[in-house]
Amino acid sequence: MKLGKLFFVMAAGVFCVGIGVTADSHEVSAAVKVSVSKNEIRSYSGSGVLKIGKNIKSIAVDPTISGKHSISSIKVESGNKYFYVKDGVLFSKDKTKLILYPNMRKNTTYTVPSGVKVIDEYAFAGANIKNVTISSKVSEIGKNAFENCKSLEKVQGEFNTSELPENLFYDCTKLNYFVIPDSVKKIKWDVFYGCKNLKVKIGKNVESISLNSDDYAASYEVDPENKVYKIDDGVWYSKDGTKLLCYPKNKAGEYILPDTVTDIKLTAGFEENKKLTALILNDKVTEFDIRKLEGCSALEKLVLGASVKEVKMNFTKEYSLELDSLKEISVSEKNDCYASYGGALYSKDFTKLYFIPDAMDKLELNENVEEIDERIGLDKNNYNEIILPDTNKNFFVNDNVLYDKGMTRIVIFPSVITSYKLPATVNDVSTITSSMYIDDGDNGYDRFSRSACNLESIEADEKSSYFKSKDGILYNNDMTELVLYPQAKKGKYTMPKGIKTADMGVFSNATGLTELTLSYEKSLSFDGCKALKKVTYSEGVTSVSLFRTNSTAINNIYLPGTLRYISLCGSGRGATVHGYDKTLYYSSDDEYFKTKLEDYVKKYGYKYKSLGKAPGKVTGLTAKKTGHNIKVSWNKLAGADGYKVYYFVKKDGVNTEVTLKSITGYKNSSCSFNKSKLQGAVQIYVTAYKKVNGVKVYSLPVSVKCK
Repeated sequence: MKLGKLFFVMAAGVFCVGIGVTADSHEVSAAVKVSVSKNEIRSYSGSGVLKIGKNIKSIAVDPTISGKHSISSIKVESGNKYFYVKDGVLFSKDKTKLILYPNMRKNTTYTVPSGVKVIDEYAFAGANIKNVTISSKVSEIGKNAFENCKSLEKVQGEFNTSELPENLFYDCTKLNYFVIPDSVKKIKWDVFYGCKNLKVKIGKNVESISLNSDDYAASYEVDPENKVYKIDDGVWYSKDGTKLLCYPKNKAGEYILPDTVTDIKLTAGFEENKKLTALILNDKVTEFDIRKLEGCSALEKLVLGASVKEVKMNFTKEYSLELDSLKEISVSEKNDCYASYGGALYSKDFTKLYFIPDAMDKLELNENVEEIDERIGLDKNNYNEIILPDTNKNFFVNDNVLYDKGMTRIVIFPSVITSYKLPATVNDVSTITSSMYIDDGDNGYDRFSRSACNLESIEADEKSSYFKSKDGILYNNDMTELVLYPQAKKGKYTMPKGIKTADMGVFSNATGLTELTLSYEKSLSFDGCKALKKVTYSEGVTSVSLFRTNSTAINNIYLPGTLRYISLCGSGRGATVHGYDKTLYYSSDDEYFKTKLEDYVKKYGYKYKSLGKAPGKVTGLTAKKTGHNIKVSWNKLAGADGYKVYYFVKKDGVNTEVTLKSITGYKNSSCSFNKSKLQGAVQIYVTAYKKVNGVKVYSLPVSVKCK
């Protein structure tokens, strides 16, 4: 019998064990039955003892589910030449490698046996353990070894490793103190990620650290004998004081950069510090990347020194820096490249405006400004007033909105505006429609427009050649595109049937939207729709593509009987999909696959409620040509209430369905037509339907070539 790697996988809440074999095997089991055959993974549920058969040679834990199983103990069958168990913990046969510590083992204190030299990757991942002691004999620890140990408070011992691997203590939120042994020379990425209560002492021989802003340790101290690093008032510097390496996330108040510092590392800046209120740079730093401040939500003031020659703002305009408290940017008068006016950052000659603090309640623009950075108008702001000197030749203010001089483009739109009349001359509204990504903490990133976040209603001027409004919602002039749905507009909305185009995020952060009816088949996202409870797709819609994030309140989605294609992204999180029992298509990696609707929605964490059953698929479809006439025939389908015969043609680059004939009754299973009706199409489709509570529910279509 050939044996491969045993591995654990978690799918749909079920813990699975698999092993490559060439015959049926029950050699790997837990508290319930496990069956494995020819690389086929058989699943089991529950928790208990993991039993390893005598022929198993190697074990690998799938990193995507490490620590998510529920093993209380491990047993190895007598005669196994590769594994050894002591006190329910799995080791290599020679006892030098600790392979797997049961995550549900009752003991909360553990001492690694003195003979162990290696602690394997993910060995303790997710374990319910508080204290671990590691001996000096351990010379290697694998990555993620203690990942997600939520109860872990202390790891002690003079283990003898030369490096701390990546993610070693990832998300060990209760770990409170850790001394890095003198043997360690290198610390890799995210060793202390999520360790918000941790105090770390760096050993004297550490010479390389891959720190970034997500290494959350509360504070650090460095051995005075360390020749590479030093700590001063909790801030991490190079030994010579020329580089700022890490600023603690929990350090509060004002920070004045020491005169010795000439370099601030991007990967260990000030990101996500929620307590920093002011940052004052010295006169030696020559460049500053504004991304270092992302998420510093308490920052009110930034001061740039005399030597700054470059303020980097090469971050994508689609991401908000979320500097919601920033009121002022000041620049040293000795600086040759930059200047400050009204608290905003300009070029030295004031012709280019680079950055405006979001928290200013009044925006006063310099008379010489000619160019405004395009990302400025996208973010949220608090401007109650925009002041522009009459002598400025490039911009114009009307009703507290900043436009270009010809009033064709919105440049800055104050977020305080709730009702807005769009001038007839404006043809570019991208400032208030463009989406930005906003960090929503544990929910990931949401995407929505920031500048118009309080807008309840928008009205287009009747003379506009570009836009039209209806019920406070903005469309293009021929009502084929939904341009802007006001984020603060309250109530229900039914999208007009003529809409062919809409930005994927057109409804994002529509906080007042409660119910939505769609006759639209392209992808839509509902980030931040916290009041939206119900989405209904109208009959006639054949394709549904819906993106639901954790910040979406949708709990009921109604699908039409005409549905053929489905794509759900994000988590269902218990929302209910109401649909008809049928087979349809879903896409993956640009390929289409058949699936039962119920199976598909449950796969994404949705509940399913049946509204009825679709008829079966049409069979025996043929097409016969006689002269210019074509006859299409198929087998009668008992239980169907009728059929639809149709084809597709290209209109404006889009495949558009054209109905040849609608047939009532299942017995009439053929139709004839002149070939000229096909408009060049060569593929004919037939689908059966059944009426369920007045709704025509269609089966998956079949097709035949007709030349």
